[in-house]
Amino acid sequence: MIDILRDLGLPISISSNGAAIDETIALMHWLMLILFIGWGTFFIVSLVKFRKSKSPQADYIGVKSHISTVFEVAVALIEIVLLIGFSFPIWASRVNDVPNSNEGAVHIRVVAQQYAWNIHYPGPDGIFGSSKPKLVDEVDNPIGLDRSSPGADDDFYTINQLHIPVKKKIRIDLTTKDVIHSFKLPELRVGQDAIPGMRIPVHFEATMTSDQFDSLANSKLINNEPYRGGEPFTDLIIKNGIYDEWDNFTDVNENGIYDEGEPFTDLIIKNGIYDEWDNFTDLIIKNWLYDEWDNFTDLIIKNGIYDEWDNFTDEKNGIYDEGEEFTDVNENGIYDEGEEFTDALNGVYDEGEEFTDALNGVYDEGEEFTDEKNGIWDRSKGLEISCAQLCGLGHYRMKGYLTVDTEEEYDDWLNLQAAYLLEENEEDW
Repeated sequence: MIDILRDLGLPISISSNGAAIDETIALMHWLMLILFIGWGTFFIVSLVKFRKSKSPQADYIGVKSHISTVFEVAVALIEIVLLIGFSFPIWASRVNDVPNSNEGAVHIRVVAQQYAWNIHYPGPDGIFGSSKPKLVDEVDNPIGLDRSSPGADDDFYTINQLHIPVKKKIRIDLTTKDVIHSFKLPELRVGQDAIPGMRIPVHFEATMTSDQFDSLANSKLINNEPYRGGEPFTDLIIKNGIYDEWDNFTDVNENGIYDEGEPFTDLIIKNGIYDEWDNFTDLIIKNWLYDEWDNFTDLIIKNGIYDEWDNFTDEKNGIYDEGEEFTDVNENGIYDEGEEFTDALNGVYDEGEEFTDALNGVYDEGEEFTDEKNGIWDRSKGLEISCAQLCGLGHYRMKGYLTVDTEEEYDDWLNLQAAYLLEENEEDW
């Protein structure tokens, strides 16, 4: 069921609680599917069985069997099990296990408004300054921060930009300045209404960074799966600068064949035969030319050098490589030319070994892609903050962006914000 739901749009989970939540969602959908099929079948059978042509006179006694009662009790029991066994524990963790900064959690405040998310960070001291409604200035101070209050001098805020570190507990205190909003982080399985006059805590923990999430989303695009607004693409490499029969071209003359001068996409494809750009193993006759008995690797060449993601053939290469055993004749602890050595496989790439220069897994200019009619390739959208509550005519603008950093990246970002704040304070003086 989870796989079906993902195909239908369930976002990738990057939450430490995502598996438990997704399992509950799947069970609920199974129950709803069974009920839909069961009651739908019962409805159709009732229409056919009790149609007027078959029963022209009403039966005032009715059905004497209690089978329907059994079904109703069974459905109620299943719902009780789902509530008590699955939903209640998740909800209990949600409301009872709220972490705080003393437990190492990152504490952030989010203030919603029409139509933005104001993100309030406490600064290095971990203490939030006070906010006062009378100090609210939508241009210079949208959260009404009182800089004269204790702990407020190093506070800073962002608008629609939420940064958090990976694999750390995050606590967000949520409120709103105007109407009800609904704070949604779909990939983190977070959803909570922001209520005027209330400060509601939500907490979660991200299991992967934004870069890792982008890589995962990109892998879907490579497999020709549209994902979060990204366009699928064919991960191929531009090669020889001339038109080949496998290249895509724009048929300007509309004659069905490629004419010189027409725009084309210069691509290389695996065609099962040896081409001049393929790597080959020079066997039998070491003439460094491709012969019909030589093995070859039918692939796409990229940058001509060995990269850590490339496959290579770990073979005896006739020269001493670091790590191989040797006879230290001079007893100087290093290999000297002429000393005997064991030309062995060493499990690492050595200069001169054959390697497979693999596709790089990212979109490169010139690669074929599925264009949603804007003429350019669109990458998948990153992690977003959305509002699931119709909060006004500008509801569609109620969108923010979430960045999950490594701890080092997050610390660097905090230091950068502190530098901006210091620069701003100096300008004010």
